[in-house]
Amino acid sequence: MKKTTVFKYSRMIHKWAGLVLGIQLVLWITGGLVMSAIPGDKVHGDHLVNREHSEDLPRSAYQYSIETLLEKISGNIKSISYSSLLQLPVYKVRTDKGQQWFNGVTGDTVAKLSEAQIRELVQGYYIGDAALVSLNFLEQLPQEMGRRKNLWQAKFDDMVDTTLYLSPDTGSLVRVRSDIWRVYDFFWMLHIMDYSERSDSHNWMLIIFAAFGTLFSLTGVILFFQVFKKRDFVWKKRRALRPLKN
Repeated sequence: MKKTTVFKYSRMIHKWAGLVLGIQLVLWITGGLVMSAIPGDKVHGDHLVNREHSEDLPRSAYQYSIETLLEKISGNIKSISYSSLLQLPVYKVRTDKGQQWFNGVTGDTVAKLSEAQIRELVQGYYIGDAALVSLNFLEQLPQEMGRRKNLWQAKFDDMVDTTLYLSPDTGSLVRVRSDIWRVYDFFWMLHIMDYSERSDSHNWMLIIFAAFGTLFSLTGVILFFQVFKKRDFVWKKRRALRPLKN
């Protein structure tokens, strides 16, 4: 293929690929700027809650033997830790099937908590001074919680609309959401081009636009050899050889 033909088709592809990519490139760059500017701990709400909220209880309070507890737990055990739940000593057990809490005195599985108990836990997790405006058990959760179901939702009347999600079984803090997270999530959606679930970074729209980006870059490299000449890179040398005026 002739050089002029290569340049001709490269210009055409470069032009149309640039048109397709233009707006999305702005969104990618803007999204990257916003997401890199917001600290991760702010996104996850670490400054809004005390995730390790629990009362420090003496080891003597945990009367049920861990050895006996191990015999009644099914699944692959990943960790066992001492914790507390509203001044009740509990063992927090993580397995490949999930998390379980057991009464540290009787060894029984911790019963599902009441609304009053959840309210008390919520107030312990939240470290701000805003009022709790709503506490509801939701079977179907909002989009910001993805596909999760059956959690307590607690909303606070602060500047970033802090929302906590708690497990109904153990009262553990599952997620923290705020307007900071929601802004981050919006730009993440634009960045990966998944406008429904906001989690699939391998969707076809992103792949197609990435392909256009590759074409745009490759044709740009080809056009480099047409637009730039050797003399464009020797101007400093010519200037240096120019005679000085008296």
